[in-house]
Amino acid sequence: MRKYARIILTFSICIWSATSLGYMHTDEQLARMNKEAEDLQRTLDGFSKNLKGELTAKYKLLRNALDVYATAHAENELDAAGTGWADAVIAEKESVLKEFIELFRKLDSKRLKAQSELEFKKKDSELNRIYRAIQKNENLDTGVAAAPSRIGIQDTQRNWIQYRDAWLAFANLKFSTVSQYSLSAALTSDRIRMLKKITAE
Repeated sequence: MRKYARIILTFSICIWSATSLGYMHTDEQLARMNKEAEDLQRTLDGFSKNLKGELTAKYKLLRNALDVYATAHAENELDAAGTGWADAVIAEKESVLKEFIELFRKLDSKRLKAQSELEFKKKDSELNRIYRAIQKNENLDTGVAAAPSRIGIQDTQRNWIQYRDAWLAFANLKFSTVSQYSLSAALTSDRIRMLKKITAE
């Protein structure tokens, strides 16, 4: 049911883009966009097929956290004002979902790069430094609706922390041989990359 709700939402945004912002998608473009959205959801749903008991519940929590975080990132941290904003939001949210899928597959095939506690702490310090710099940057508060703001980034950061914690809780059961430092470092690296796009470091 959730999959179909997302498809309807995609269509609604595209229709809104066409009527409000002065351009139209072709039928082929709409079909391609919806196929991509369906394929992503099918892959995400497929990860839960062989899960049982507590793992099922943990994966559901992780998926919910992923959805909230991906939406917050796409809506709060994307600087894409103009006629393509709605499409850019959809594409950015889908990029977060694709990163999730790639990380899941790395964990499942034991291909995640091993990282030490020290390596994780260095990445965590870098993330905190970048985030603090962003929160001190008053120039981000432009008032433009389709641009990042400090409050939007703060909201997304809170959602990312919940997403990270949900990942760690799920992986602790599903991928118990993987070091939590390795997973934390991988997730933190992804978040650093996103924030660096905002600061253009």
